[in-house]
Amino acid sequence: MDSIRGFFREAAHFFAVVVRPAYRSLRENTGLAGLSIVLAFGLWIFVTDAENPTRTRVLPVDIPVEAVNVDSNVVVANDLASVRVRVSVEENVFESLTSSDFEATVDLQGLTVGTYDALPVEVRRLTTRGGLRVEATLPEEISVVLVAREAKEIPVVINVTGDPAGGFEMSAPDPEESEVRVSGPAEKIALVTQAVGSIAVDGRTERVEQAVRLEPRDDEGNLVEKLTLDPLIVNVVIEIEQTIFSRPVAVSPAISGAPADGYNITGFSSNPPTVTIRGQQASISEITTISSEIIDVAGETEDVVKTVSLRLPRGVSVVGSPNVTVTVRIQPAQGTVHFGVPLGVRGLVTGLVIQGDLPSIQVTLTGDLPDLLRLTSNDVTAYLDLTGKDAGTHTVDVEVSLPAGVEASSATADPSKVTIVLETS
Repeated sequence: MDSIRGFFREAAHFFAVVVRPAYRSLRENTGLAGLSIVLAFGLWIFVTDAENPTRTRVLPVDIPVEAVNVDSNVVVANDLASVRVRVSVEENVFESLTSSDFEATVDLQGLTVGTYDALPVEVRRLTTRGGLRVEATLPEEISVVLVAREAKEIPVVINVTGDPAGGFEMSAPDPEESEVRVSGPAEKIALVTQAVGSIAVDGRTERVEQAVRLEPRDDEGNLVEKLTLDPLIVNVVIEIEQTIFSRPVAVSPAISGAPADGYNITGFSSNPPTVTIRGQQASISEITTISSEIIDVAGETEDVVKTVSLRLPRGVSVVGSPNVTVTVRIQPAQGTVHFGVPLGVRGLVTGLVIQGDLPSIQVTLTGDLPDLLRLTSNDVTAYLDLTGKDAGTHTVDVEVSLPAGVEASSATADPSKVTIVLETS
């Protein structure tokens, strides 16, 4: 609060010391104050003009002339000459001036068919930047040729560019006006045969409704100028509908034949596992899988990998490649075989003999069937290992031996133990 009071005290002191004497001096010397203002303004004008002077010269830009107040029964038959202007403007604005900063017109009020060689042109400035003024028009007059206006009806032709998105079809373009009225000089009217517009449908997937500008053209599509179309713009509708649909479906490999004896099919796969099919909705709505061409695995003993084509129904296509790579996994089957084999001995100490006869052994083997089916009872050995056994009674495990290169996940003997008596010979 004290700081606020201090601020106002200092402001009051400044007003008393500086502002009040200045105001009193200004009131007592009114004439001197007015003279000071005038001199300051004049100095500002002088400095400004010295730095950015105003110059008068011809602008090197062609300004098109537009005919105004043209009678509805005539048209301008000739190309109106352009004009230039002499302008006064600040130096730094001159270079930025363009034809769009001006409007040039020739007034045809009340004129009928004929040739007019010296009609005055009026140029109006459209900007005031840099103090722009139009000093003169070059030339001041131009020639205008007026001829009778003729008219006729011509058909509307809409050119469609591009194509809708894949799977979509479009209707013919439907303009709201099938014909438009064209008017102009008789020699031009004789040439024009159609009012042409264009509309793009690239990648579109839905109805197109667009205002299209028309142009008068001849039979070969060339633009015919100096003609007026009524209407100049028409609304055009193009219907776009989806006719081809797509959906992902699984690939179902077709397999025929049986692997070699002792081998089984343990699985199969497709790369890719799914594909995207395309077709009319009725054709693909019920399809859930697509079969491959048949892969024959008859007599095979190892995995089969083949690239085959898909069996596509009529009217159905596939997005991308129509081929898939199918892998059929083939592995040896697991099985069990039984053999009755004589029991032998190994490691019998010299001088000892076995009392009585040894029994026959039933050997059961479990493993890969291809290996087991190649065996006979002569390939399987059952024996007692008597290494280090002395005379007396012993119960010994029955051991089973298979040929080199043949393995079994399980080999059992029945009986698995045999009791023998060793005695001195």
